[in-house]
Amino acid sequence: GRELGLSAMASLRAFHIIENKPTLAADTIRALILKSGKAVYFRCTERNSASATFETKRGDDPPMTLTFTVAEGRAAWPKDDAAFAKSGWGKNPADMCVARASAKLARLVYPDVVHGLYDPTELD
Repeated sequence: GRELGLSAMASLRAFHIIENKPTLAADTIRALILKSGKAVYFRCTERNSASATFETKRGDDPPMTLTFTVAEGRAAWPKDDAAFAKSGWGKNPADMCVARASAKLARLVYPDVVHGLYDPTELD
C-alpha cells in the first residue's frame, strides 16, 4: 500500500489476497485515479439491479462511458447457478456491477495509474 500512497490502515481495508494474488477493492482503484489528478471526473451515472454505468473524463480527451451488466457477470461466471446465487452476484448484483464497470473503465482510461491492479470480483 505504501507504494501506492496508502496509509497502513487504508491498505488493510483496500487489499485482498485472492488465489495468492494481491487485489485492490474497486473503490480504492477509483480513489487512486481521483487522487492522481488525471481525472476531471470519474463517476457512476447509473446503478440498478441489472447494470451499472460509469463515466470519466481524462484531461482534454472526450468522456468515456462503460456499462457492465449482471448478464456479463453471469457469462463470465465459471461455476454453476447455485454458486452464482450464493455469491456477491446473487446477493448484491448492483454492487458487483458497480465494481466491475468502474474497474474495467479505470484500466481502459488510466492504465498508467492502475496497471496490474485488479478488483477481487475479477478473479472469482
